[in-house]
Amino acid sequence: MKRKRRIRRWLMTGLEAFLLAILLLTLARHMPGFAAVYVRRVYPLLAGSLGRFWSLVPFSAVELLLYLFVIVWVVLLVKGLAGLLRRKKEAGLKLAERLAALFQTAAVLFLVYVLGCGINYSAPAFSDLYGYSKAAYTKEELALVCEMLTERLIDLADEVPRDETGFMALEADTGQKVLSAIQALGEECPALAMVKAAPKRVLISPILSCQQLTGVYSPFTIEANYNRDMVSYNVPFTMGHELSHLAGFMREDEANFISWLALERAEDVTLRCSAAMMAWIYCCNELHDLDYEKWEALNAELPEAVSMEFEANSAFWKRYESRVSEKAQKVNDSYLKAHGQTEGLMTYDRVTALIVQEMLRRQQGFPD
Repeated sequence: MKRKRRIRRWLMTGLEAFLLAILLLTLARHMPGFAAVYVRRVYPLLAGSLGRFWSLVPFSAVELLLYLFVIVWVVLLVKGLAGLLRRKKEAGLKLAERLAALFQTAAVLFLVYVLGCGINYSAPAFSDLYGYSKAAYTKEELALVCEMLTERLIDLADEVPRDETGFMALEADTGQKVLSAIQALGEECPALAMVKAAPKRVLISPILSCQQLTGVYSPFTIEANYNRDMVSYNVPFTMGHELSHLAGFMREDEANFISWLALERAEDVTLRCSAAMMAWIYCCNELHDLDYEKWEALNAELPEAVSMEFEANSAFWKRYESRVSEKAQKVNDSYLKAHGQTEGLMTYDRVTALIVQEMLRRQQGFPD
């Protein structure tokens, strides 16, 4: 009888958590102002408590918890099925109990996900809050910005410290430097001020590489995680991107933009170069489709070290192309569309408009 009561209690608790999560998502998407108030008043409390707690752990807590979760539940379910096959007394009831506990756990995790980022998808955009433009631009304006970015890379290439292979050399405190850059931007964009924890590397990073992921934000532990195996120039930019999610900004183009804004004005030259290289990729990829001859000319002007890193980056991700990566990309694309980013994975590329308009604004003499 006790076991049956536990099953009913766990099923009810799970159902209540699931329904509460659905209610919160519905309010966020359809009740004006709900998500804005949540992100401004409630989410910072979660980030400041749960996020601060897990920041004390020097490694990616969500990575370890994921492995433990999978191992524990696989063992429990296998034992339950084995008991059922052996026709042990009350084996069916034990298996039902474990399935009810699994349902409760999954429902509670879903609620935590909604509280940790699900509602944030419906919050006001960073560009709307702080007046950055996403207006359309001409081919000529794009070409001008690409020229400016090429010149910046030419200036920065010789300043960047490099390892024995010629790649950008990152110091052990790069995460702290990126955190400081985000916090510095928070002085003029206060919503970023809640970011207190440095990003963490994923120990078994091939798991991310196989999914073509440079990083991931964990809403369960309020952690920013990055792929430690990718070509080094990706790392600072990815750190800034994931910290932007931690601050509550979930649109991929705007997380890219926040990272670029913060890093391109940082004191550390590796951070500035990472921002310039990623901006060059996004903007010049667009130019490639609109004016190939201009793109070819600018590509030829790139410093040899920068071109080498771009080629190494392409080779790195090509190694992980597979059916698994294709499926993962489709899942990620569907996930983004389900959360209002209707262009799916293409949303990342829409940072181009933000970068172009901001660089044109500065080129016309407006202050940073």
